[in-house]
Amino acid sequence: MMMRKPWLIGTSLGSTPESTLIHILVVRSIQAAYKNALISADGQSKAEFKHPLILLASELKLLVEKECSAFSPVLHKYYPEAGRVALTVFHLLYGQQLELFLEGSDHSESLKEILGASNSFELCIAQKLYSMYGEAAGSSLSNFLKPYMIDRFSSPIILQWLHAQHENVLEWTKRTIEIEDWEPLSVHRKLATSMVEVFRIVEETIDQFFNSSLPLDIVHLRSLLIGITSSLQVYLLHMENQQVSRATLLPVAPVLTRYAESVNPFAKRKLIEPAVREEKVANKLNNLTVPKLCVKLNTLQYIRDQLDTIEEGIKQSWVDVQSAVGLLDYLSCMTSEGATSKSSPSDESIDELFTIFDDVRRTAVNITDTILNFIGTRAVFWDMRDLLLFSLYRTSVESARMEIFIPTIEQVLDQVCDLIVDVLRDRVVLRVFQACMEGFIWVLLDGGPSRAFLETDVNLMKDDLAMLKDLFIAEGQGLPSDVIEKEAKLAQQILDLYVLKADTIIDLLMKASEHMSHHLEPATARRRNVHDVHTLLRVLCHKKDNGASTFLKIQYHLPRSSEIMTMFL
Repeated sequence: MMMRKPWLIGTSLGSTPESTLIHILVVRSIQAAYKNALISADGQSKAEFKHPLILLASELKLLVEKECSAFSPVLHKYYPEAGRVALTVFHLLYGQQLELFLEGSDHSESLKEILGASNSFELCIAQKLYSMYGEAAGSSLSNFLKPYMIDRFSSPIILQWLHAQHENVLEWTKRTIEIEDWEPLSVHRKLATSMVEVFRIVEETIDQFFNSSLPLDIVHLRSLLIGITSSLQVYLLHMENQQVSRATLLPVAPVLTRYAESVNPFAKRKLIEPAVREEKVANKLNNLTVPKLCVKLNTLQYIRDQLDTIEEGIKQSWVDVQSAVGLLDYLSCMTSEGATSKSSPSDESIDELFTIFDDVRRTAVNITDTILNFIGTRAVFWDMRDLLLFSLYRTSVESARMEIFIPTIEQVLDQVCDLIVDVLRDRVVLRVFQACMEGFIWVLLDGGPSRAFLETDVNLMKDDLAMLKDLFIAEGQGLPSDVIEKEAKLAQQILDLYVLKADTIIDLLMKASEHMSHHLEPATARRRNVHDVHTLLRVLCHKKDNGASTFLKIQYHLPRSSEIMTMFL
């Protein structure tokens, strides 16, 4: 960086004696003002523990403002180049001091701050020149405007700083997620404290990045976005690893038997158990209660919303960065070499960078879906399994109606509505209703030998189904009635089967059997069809009818419910 002596800055050819005199006075007055600023900066340096160049840049910016507002407008009437001369001398004098510093070796601790202050001062000069002279860059004074080229020194420093920040954010993310208990942050903010903390430190990093006053390019922006994404993905991965499969909560279907009058309804029987019983899974379930799952869902929604806000903020800050780049390019174009400006990245390339955030969004959506699939199953098949799976309609329909189940499901719905954010409320409530329907169908088809239904029981069970549907419609304040009817359709169809005579169901079963393999395959409520073999066969098994029992004994060799059975669905 070769600097010219300020006293060599001359007037252009053809200048009048008056303009020459003003030119000399401007140069000398700027030199005097600069000298005073330099002495002041040196004096303040020890007291404020800041490098003199940082303080000098700040002092000079004030002088530039005063020059452009008070002196140059007056002198411009007599000497149009007065403002350009003053700004050029300011730029040249500070550049000399900066060059001496950069040629030294011991400046590692304060280099970032010095470069930021120097770049800010140069941007100030460029802005003032542009505001006064616009695109008119041609001038003999352009030979004295040598850009500081701060980016040559600052670019690796910025990358090093970003790397260090990413490590800090990542470490903080891991530490805070490990101790997260998934309790609501407050009554009004029902999300995890850990994610608020993660975004707080991310936002601090973004603010420091854009407030550094250093030249930023697309490489730096890419590094910033990668760091943010990495921390959020680590957080999300931890959430994902805490989940267990909903299949572990589903009970194994009881063996196929035909109804027998001799079955002792009071015989001791183990409670309904899920398919998998592992200590590791059981420990995970302790942290997967309905309230904690609601907080997790709220947190996932917060991540998506906050990511949108952060993306918008970064893009706006980047627009400001590009404005600064344009000013420095303008300054470069004023040099005698006619330097060409560096090509700015297109809007398309910037938008392409931000697609990295889409990976975070997709992960958050996928985990949200996983938890939504799990939360209803957790509430119904785990927390309420004894009330629904074990007790509903056990021994007789009339003695164990839906009333035993409704109060508990109401408590769950109240809990969900109190905790979950509005945007997710209906989705969570829908999953709970779907699980209720799945559990209801399980009782109708897989309830075991303790459930046997007469045709006269069906009206009571339909009333129970209507009661459950009304609970979720909540007089128009809950789920839409058409959604409820759609989800309850299969349960309604199964109840309609129980009204049919055994011979009719047998005919339907024989026709369905012609279109399937000999071996019976596992079926779940989500895969059932009202006219498939599994459904029809289970209806016959639970139908309290001698004709059905005789058919099952002869055709499928099914024993009575009191006998040991080895064939499972």
